[in-house]
Amino acid sequence: MATYLVHPPDPSIRMAFMDAVQNAGIYIDRTPEGFEITTKDSQEETWSRIKEQFDLNVGRDEPPIMII
Repeated sequence: MATYLVHPPDPSIRMAFMDAVQNAGIYIDRTPEGFEITTKDSQEETWSRIKEQFDLNVGRDEPPIMII
């Protein structure tokens, strides 16, 4: 399992991003810092496609938290 902290995307695509994550069965929770995403090992490939689709940049802070 991995946990990512995602800064909210632009409001024009935010709902589509949240829908894509939820439709993939990936856990998403809104926090004051942004969105906390938790993936199972089997969801990493799907999560990679979502990050690419929404052109999100990933920076590693302290594992298992990643800042996007």
